[in-house]
Amino acid sequence: PEQDKDEISSKKYAYFHYVGPKYGDDRASYFKAAKLLLMPGPVGLVILDSFISRKPLITTDIPGHGPEISYHDNGQNGLCSSFDEVEYANEVNNCLSDNALYAVLVQGCEIGASAHTMKKMVQNCKD
Repeated sequence: PEQDKDEISSKKYAYFHYVGPKYGDDRASYFKAAKLLLMPGPVGLVILDSFISRKPLITTDIPGHGPEISYHDNGQNGLCSSFDEVEYANEVNNCLSDNALYAVLVQGCEIGASAHTMKKMVQNCKD
């Protein structure tokens, strides 16, 4: 629903590059180029992308997260702010400017990637 705004912003601001939806292997180059995964709206399975790509997820406490939000450990593998634009921007800025925090979050993503493999999730469903 926000695509028009994104396209307008990408024409207006040189730092904003809208690429549209990407799926499967087409996403890999974007994850590689990124430092963070920003998801201010409801989080679901995208948290697994955060872990696999080692890109800390920054989200908000907005209602409606999927059950996968339970994998998110604030301050350990990502960050969560209140649902407020300024507070969210501050969390992003803090993460980008604090190398020690960023390193902790990346390490947390690595741990998350090990803990939440497809094999382990299938086993959990079977049990």
